[in-house]
Amino acid sequence: MNRFTITTVSSVIALALLATPKSVWAQQSGPDRPAPASSANPEAGSDGLVDIVVTAQKRSERLQDVPVAVTAVTGRALVEANITETKALSSAVPSLNFTTAAAFAQPFIRGVGSRGNTAFDEQIVPIYVDGIYQIGMTSGFFKLSNIERVEVLRGPQGTLFGRNAVGGAINIVTRDPGREASGEAVFGYGRFNQIRGELYASTPLNDTLAANISVMRQQDHGYARDVLTGDRSANSSTTSIRSKLVWRPDSPFQAKLTGYYIKTQDNTGVTSFPLDGNTAARRVDPTVVLGTGYRPSQSLHPYGKTKGYGTSLDMEYEAGGVTLTSLTALYYFRSQFYLDSDATASTAVSPLAQSSFVGTDKHTIFTHEVRAASNGDGPLKWLVGAFLFRDRLINPAGGYRSFGPGGLVQVDVSGKAVGRSFALFGEAEYKIIPQLSFKVGIRYSKDIRSAVTHDLISKAALSTGKRKWDDVSPRFTIDYEIAPRQRVYFTYSEAYKSGTILTPTFQASTGFYNIVDPEKLRSYEIGYKGDISRNFRANVAAFYYDYKNVQVVNSRTLPNGVVQSLVQNAAAERIYGVDADFTYAPTSDLTLGLSLAWLHARYAKFPSAVVNVRRPDGLGNMTVFQDVSGNRVQRAPDFTLGGNASYTLPTEVFGGRVRLSTNALYSSGWYFDAIETVGTGKYVDLNARVSWTSADEGYSLALWGSNLTNDHHVMAVSQSGSSNRASLVRPISYGAEVRFRF
Repeated sequence: MNRFTITTVSSVIALALLATPKSVWAQQSGPDRPAPASSANPEAGSDGLVDIVVTAQKRSERLQDVPVAVTAVTGRALVEANITETKALSSAVPSLNFTTAAAFAQPFIRGVGSRGNTAFDEQIVPIYVDGIYQIGMTSGFFKLSNIERVEVLRGPQGTLFGRNAVGGAINIVTRDPGREASGEAVFGYGRFNQIRGELYASTPLNDTLAANISVMRQQDHGYARDVLTGDRSANSSTTSIRSKLVWRPDSPFQAKLTGYYIKTQDNTGVTSFPLDGNTAARRVDPTVVLGTGYRPSQSLHPYGKTKGYGTSLDMEYEAGGVTLTSLTALYYFRSQFYLDSDATASTAVSPLAQSSFVGTDKHTIFTHEVRAASNGDGPLKWLVGAFLFRDRLINPAGGYRSFGPGGLVQVDVSGKAVGRSFALFGEAEYKIIPQLSFKVGIRYSKDIRSAVTHDLISKAALSTGKRKWDDVSPRFTIDYEIAPRQRVYFTYSEAYKSGTILTPTFQASTGFYNIVDPEKLRSYEIGYKGDISRNFRANVAAFYYDYKNVQVVNSRTLPNGVVQSLVQNAAAERIYGVDADFTYAPTSDLTLGLSLAWLHARYAKFPSAVVNVRRPDGLGNMTVFQDVSGNRVQRAPDFTLGGNASYTLPTEVFGGRVRLSTNALYSSGWYFDAIETVGTGKYVDLNARVSWTSADEGYSLALWGSNLTNDHHVMAVSQSGSSNRASLVRPISYGAEVRFRF
C-alpha cells in the first residue's frame, strides 16, 4: 500500500466525517473528558478510583485482575503529564528507561533492553501499536497522538507477545471511532519555536459502520546551535496520519481496517559533541574546534529520518463460547541517518577533520496472528494462537568515510537480508476455587535469517546462507485472591531473543560478518495487587532474573585497520529488584501517585569484555579486553522514584474548571559502558501543566512546562575509536495549547 493510496483513503474518510450527521452512538472519551483510570496517573470517580481495562493478556481484563506487573496510562494522563513522544514515557513508568543511541531507540525495562544499533537488530522491549509489532531500532521514536492508552508490561512476555519480548512490552492503543460524531482540534506553541497541530474527527457512516481520522504535525527549530556556523541543530519534526474504519454489524462478527502514514526527523540523538574533549580528530588536525553541550561543532548537518506507511485488518468472531481473532498487517518503513563520526569541525575546513557515517535501511514487513480464546464464565479459560512474521531488509547504501595522515579511508556496502519467524502459543487457566487459580502457558518459536552484503569498492560479495534458531518458552502462574480486590501471585516465565545477522557487515571483502546466537532470560516474580480501599491502591512486585548469552556491543579491528562496532554473545547477568506504584484519590478532584523501582543489575560473568578506554594522550579511544564481572549493567539505574499529582479546583474560574497537574522523576543515573566511566549522573525531571476548560467542555486552554529543573544530563553516548560522542537532553521548555471540541 503506497503513500498515495493511504492519503487518498484518508481524504475520502475525512470528507465523509465532515458530511455525516450525528447519530445516537455513545460519545467516546477524549484527553480532557472522563476516561478509565491509569495506574501511573489514574483518575478518580465520585466513589474513588476508577478501573481501567487492559489487553495485557490478549483479552480485555480489569487491570487489577491481571497477574502481571503492568503500568497503564490513559490518553488524558499523557496530556496532563506533557508526554508527547515515546522517549518521554520514562517519566510515567520509573521501571522503563527509554534511552537513545544516535538515531536508535533503546528502551530498557528492569535493566533489560537491546544494546545493538544496526539495521537487522530488534528490540527486546518491543513496541506494539494497536497490536502490530513495530520492528526496527529507529521506528521506536515517534510522537504520541490520538492515544486511548499505553500499557507497559514489565518482565518477560515470552508466551503471548513472544517476538523478542525479553524485557517486557510497550502496547500503544489508539482511539477507535466513537458511536457519535465528534472531533477535536489542538494547536500548541512552545520554546524553540515548537509548533504542534492535531485534528481528530470520528463519526458513524451508517448504523453498522464508523470511521475516524487523526492528523498531526509537529516541528521545532532545535535546542542546540553550532558554535562555528550559528546554525540550529537538535531539531525534530513529525507528520502523521492514521485512519480507522470499523464495521460492527448485528452479528457476532466485527472488523477494523486501519491505515497510517508517518514521517519523522529527530536529530536530537545525532547532534553531538566529543565528551570531555576526547576525539581522534585532534591527532590529525590540531585546529579542530571542540563543541560542548548545546553548542556543538560539527563538519556536517547530521540527521535521523524515518518514513513509514501501512495497513492492518483486525477481525473478531464469536462462535458459542469461543472468540476467534485474526490480525494481519503489511507495512513499510525507511530509516536514514547521517553522523559526524568525530563530532568536530575545523576552522581551516580541513578534510583531515571530516569523518562520517551514512546509512539507509528499508524494511517491508508482513505479520499475521490468529487466536482462539474461551469467553465463558466457567473455571477454565484458555487461549491458543499462531504468529507469522517476515521482514525483508534492503540496505541500498551504507558507508564510513574518514580522513587521516594516510589519506581517505572509505567503506561502502549494500546488502539484503530476510528474516522469517513462526510461532505457536497457548495458555490455560483453571480456577480450583473462586480465590485460587493456576495458569500454564508455552510458546514455540522458529526463526530463519539470511543476508547478502556487497562491497561497492572491491566488488566483493558475502553471503551468510540460512541461519536457523528455535526455542520453547514456558510460563507458570499461581494467582490467589487473599481478600476482595486484593491478590498475590507468583510467576515463573522464560523468554528469548532470536539470533540475528547484523548488517551491513561494514566491508564484505574482509570476509567478516556478524552472526549472534539467541539470548535467554528466566524470571521469577512474586507480586501483590490490591485496592486496599476505594481511595487507595497498591501494586508491588519483586523479581529475580537469570539472564544468559546476553547480546552485547563490542568492537573489532578489521584487516584494513578500521575499528568496527559489533554485537557478540559475551555475558551472563543477574538482575533482581522491586518495583511498586501507589495511588491515593481522597476525592474526585485530587489524585496522588507514587512509583519506585530498586534494581540490582550486574554482570555475573563477563571476563573478556572488549571496551573503549581513553588513549593516554586523550586523543580518541583504544579498544582493550577487561574483566567487567560484577560491574553494573548498562542503562540500568539502581534507583528511580516518580511522583504525580492532579487537582481540579472545586470552584469555577471565569465560568470554567481549572486543573493542575505535575509529575517528577528522580533517577540515580546509569552508565553507557561496561567499565562504568561514561554515565548520566543523578538527575531530576520535573514537568507541570495548568489547564482551564469551559463549562460545556467545548474548548480548553493550557500552559505547560517540561524539564523545569533545567537539568542538562547526557541523553546518549556513542563510543568508537574516534570519540565518545554525547548528546544532551532537551533543556527547560514551556508553551501554551488551545483545544477545541466539536
